[in-house]
Amino acid sequence: MKKSGLIGSLCAGTVLMLAFSVSQAQTVAINPISASASTGGTVSFSIEGSDFAMVDGSFDLSWDASVLTYNGDFAFDAGLTPRDAFFDTIDFQAPDLLSVGWTTGFGLPLVFDATPRTIGSLSFTMIGGPGSSSTLTIGDSALVPFTDASFNPITMNYVGGVATNPVPVPAAAWLFGSGLLGLVGVARRNKVA
Repeated sequence: MKKSGLIGSLCAGTVLMLAFSVSQAQTVAINPISASASTGGTVSFSIEGSDFAMVDGSFDLSWDASVLTYNGDFAFDAGLTPRDAFFDTIDFQAPDLLSVGWTTGFGLPLVFDATPRTIGSLSFTMIGGPGSSSTLTIGDSALVPFTDASFNPITMNYVGGVATNPVPVPAAAWLFGSGLLGLVGVARRNKVA
C-alpha cells in the first residue's frame, strides 16, 4: 500500500514538473507599456523573450488596422547583444502586419534566461472609437525561423496583447454623482440640526 502511494506521488510530481517546464518554455511576449488610449492617442508595447538561446530569429506581429495605426517606430533594445545590426529586419508589410528579424552573427548565441529580456518596443495610434479594441497577435515569420546555436529550429510560445480605447464616463454621470453627494450632505446637516 505504501509503495503504491509513493509511486503515485512520484508520478504526480513528474506530471507537475512537466507542466511547469512547459509553462517555462521559450517565449516571446507582447507586454503593454501603455495599452489604453482615447482616439488619436498612443498605445505602446515592448516585445520580450525568455527561456531560450538563439542565433537567428524573426516574428510577425499583426493587429486590426481599423483600430490601430502602426507609428513606424519599432526599435531594438540597445542591450540586445550580441546582435549584428547589419542584418536587422523591420519590414512593415501591410497596414496590419510587421515582420521583425535579427541575427547574432558568427554563431554566438543570444541567451534569454527565465527573466524576460526586452527585444524591442513599438507604438500605435488609436484610430478606433470609444470601446474599440484590437488583439496584437505575434507568431512565427516566414523570414527566418528562430534557431539555436546548432542552427536547429526553436519552437516558440507566443503571447499576444490587447490595445483598447476606453469608453469615457459621460459628463451626466459626474453631474449625477456630485448632485447625489450634495443631497447626502444636506440630509446629514438636517439630521444634526
